[in-house]
Amino acid sequence: MDETDYADMVEHTPVDSYVVEYREQDANGLPGRLVGACLTDQQGDGLSMIYSFFETDSDARPGLGNYIIIDHILRAQQAAALCLSRLLGRRVGADAVQDPLSSA
Repeated sequence: MDETDYADMVEHTPVDSYVVEYREQDANGLPGRLVGACLTDQQGDGLSMIYSFFETDSDARPGLGNYIIIDHILRAQQAAALCLSRLLGRRVGADAVQDPLSSA
């Protein structure tokens, strides 16, 4: 994949696309080394993990791929709650006002 292919996949699409990064924490608890990422589309009826990658060699983080999938399921649930609250004009659920694709 070259730069033009990437730009077409991310920038020239009818839906909102985001890159969700997964990073190790540094010694101060701040985001550190990148260990995974997903290109995710936010559609009217949910999220779509278009392209993802993650480090598979680490014994310190077994199940990172499973974690990323579960994280996106939780993000989709938050997006559904946010959409419902906007439709109803009121807050629905404790996490309804949080952007589902923002870094948690």
